[in-house]
Amino acid sequence: MSDRGESNTLLEIKNLSVAYGDTKVVDSLSFTLCPGESLCIAGESGSGKSQTALAIMGLLPPNARVSGEVLFRGRNLIGAANDTLNDYRARRMAMVFQDPMAALNPYLSIGKQLRRILIDHGMAYGADATERALAMLSRVGLPDAERQYRAYPHELSGGMRQRALIASALIAEPELLIADEPTTALDVTVQAQILRLLGELRKQTDVAMLLITHDLGVVSGNCERMMVIDQGRLIEQGSTRELFANPSRQRTASMMTAASGFISASPPRKSAGTDDQGAALLETRNLSVAFRERRAGRRQKLHAVQDISLTIGRGETLAVVGESGSGKTSLARAIVGLLAESSGTVSFLGNSLEPLVETRSNKIRRQLQMVFQDPVGSLNPAMRVGTIIAEPLLVHERSMTTTERVRASDEMLARVGLSADLRSRYPHELSGGQAQRVAIARALIMKPAVLICDEAVAALDGSVRQEVLGLLQAEQQRSSLSLLVITHDLAVVQQLSHRVLIMYMGRLFEMTGARELFRRPKHPYTRLLLDSTPLAGRSPPPDVPVVASEPASILNPPSGCVFHPRCPHAIERCLEERPALQSAEHGIVACHRAQELDLSR
Repeated sequence: MSDRGESNTLLEIKNLSVAYGDTKVVDSLSFTLCPGESLCIAGESGSGKSQTALAIMGLLPPNARVSGEVLFRGRNLIGAANDTLNDYRARRMAMVFQDPMAALNPYLSIGKQLRRILIDHGMAYGADATERALAMLSRVGLPDAERQYRAYPHELSGGMRQRALIASALIAEPELLIADEPTTALDVTVQAQILRLLGELRKQTDVAMLLITHDLGVVSGNCERMMVIDQGRLIEQGSTRELFANPSRQRTASMMTAASGFISASPPRKSAGTDDQGAALLETRNLSVAFRERRAGRRQKLHAVQDISLTIGRGETLAVVGESGSGKTSLARAIVGLLAESSGTVSFLGNSLEPLVETRSNKIRRQLQMVFQDPVGSLNPAMRVGTIIAEPLLVHERSMTTTERVRASDEMLARVGLSADLRSRYPHELSGGQAQRVAIARALIMKPAVLICDEAVAALDGSVRQEVLGLLQAEQQRSSLSLLVITHDLAVVQQLSHRVLIMYMGRLFEMTGARELFRRPKHPYTRLLLDSTPLAGRSPPPDVPVVASEPASILNPPSGCVFHPRCPHAIERCLEERPALQSAEHGIVACHRAQELDLSR
């Protein structure tokens, strides 16, 4: 058959199976995809979704045994030579991976990586390649595209890295785009932009999209058809509308329930021992973090966090919410001692802490633990899972025997929903969800007073996410554990948090109780975040602009209120005068019009 073929089918998968040793991770999977069509492959962590995508792209490791056919325009790519596959990759089919840090080249700037794709495929050279790369970075919603063009992957936030990866996949205008959890690391406003952008590209270029996700909230309005797989097997398929209306399998129904909306109507109760009138367990006062960055031949100061004051009581959960680049992670890292704050203080039980973790006592280190956004990157690749979890005990529980440490490690594995046989695996052998649960287990084994979770459940599918959130709540009720939760998932905020802090471009915009925030937000930015949250069965909100909803550059912030270029309620005063924090019902807010606007829905 010719390379193009005569069929209107772009991609045809016939009896695809993938196995490692005696374990079959994809089992006789078959489906088709036509030009311009969008198909979702949904399933929970470990169901074989990503393995299917890697098999299509020819990117499976050498120890994988593959059978069946992957027909692209009639050409079978299973067993094809690497030179042949390279002719198809990027130009005809491209993939957005779940972990952008692993997919991007750490030694090349983002701009050079995009230019290299264009040059290698003979699509553009010189200034034209640069111009097209900058245009694509802007198109995927990266603020200050020129700055991000020169940046290296490690200099970007998790959400920005994912957007850069999406840009690299789209820049060669492929016929097929495979998106493996493409919005997992993105905040809700950018998630809405990217999903709508992918939809517009399909209409403009006839590109087909294979969307792989565990979150059915991103499927509605973005895919005509969907298929659900479990343990490598197809269990259900059909039109998206029909499956949402009438799922025939319990697995599908449970995934839809997890993505159907906010989880609880009321905030969680305070744990036993919480004293609202007592001294704060953890407190920051006027905490600011700044970095020096070279730009246009000179060094500029980037104010990542500006004058943030907060308190967390014993047994309380404070959620920090904001878009990518808003300063959430920098705030958390300064609190835990991984960044030297420029000014301000961090206190634990009324005692001011040293700026850096290496100068803090072991007692304080044990009390403040952190679960990072990138689980695989935070785990030692040379250690097995059991050793990773037990390692902190070598420092903080020196009297424990080896047998006791192994037993404690196995017990913690069970508490985060993992089987004991995973103890012998290495981090790269885990799924994203499994790796995140290992990171949580490593932190909880220390029995900390405060656990800082930086997007700790972002990589988890619906049911596993619920299990981990339930675990955190149970730990909180049992030991009065305090949580500082950094997230872009407002369903997590509503289920887990007592109070919420909204950040934008390094500043505190609103802080209030969780119940009040969802019922009647005081800041227009908070309203934007709520409206942008995808729900299963609901199309992306129509009033979230794709381009106009981009934040400004933090190196060159707007005058007055930094949110005014995006705010539908901005007045002349907002353009000229930065709003100060003021008291509001049940909290504080930085908005000139907070007392007059009704932002409830």
